[in-house]
Amino acid sequence: VFVPGVVQPEGVPLTSQYASRCTGVIQKVVVCKHRRVWDSVTRLWSTRTVNQEETTRSVPFCLVAPGSSAGGILVKVREPQKAEGLDMERVYKHQQPITNGLADFALLGLTRLRSVTWEVKEEMLRVGTVMTAMGEVVLEGGRVLRLQPPEDGHRYCLYPQSYESFLQTHHKVANMWKWLAGANGITGASLLTWAIYRGLGNTKRGG
Repeated sequence: VFVPGVVQPEGVPLTSQYASRCTGVIQKVVVCKHRRVWDSVTRLWSTRTVNQEETTRSVPFCLVAPGSSAGGILVKVREPQKAEGLDMERVYKHQQPITNGLADFALLGLTRLRSVTWEVKEEMLRVGTVMTAMGEVVLEGGRVLRLQPPEDGHRYCLYPQSYESFLQTHHKVANMWKWLAGANGITGASLLTWAIYRGLGNTKRGG
């Protein structure tokens, strides 16, 4: 079942740690260190990301019809972490140069590793995001609709785009695969014709 709607929290939304006036229902903060690594074979420096720390928080949320008033039809979304296609918006990114001390220079001499920058990134599924969901819809308590991962193993997806955009994107993908299938069919037929022609030619020469 496809469920298009606008993301709204069931209670108090999450507030961004870095971006002002930014609220959401899922928040992911990633902190990592970038290091430069010396490759003695290629004689070049390469970048490596280490010490990555990731924190994810979420609050219960639902999908409501665009433009609907308070008390309108809504669908509660359950277990969003299990859904495919959930690309959140990056609301903050910052890199801070690292000042290397004596211990770092000693480490550089021993391991050929040099710390360069700290990086902090924050992503959120923001309140008001237009979304198209695909999953199993059940009636909760005889009154509330709930979207959840299908029990029969079918796909559970949350796409941050309108239903019209979702259909257009997948229509283009379907057309691309049809074209590839047709191209492969033409190529296969051409190869088969060439093989038959070559076989007949060999037969005639052999006769």
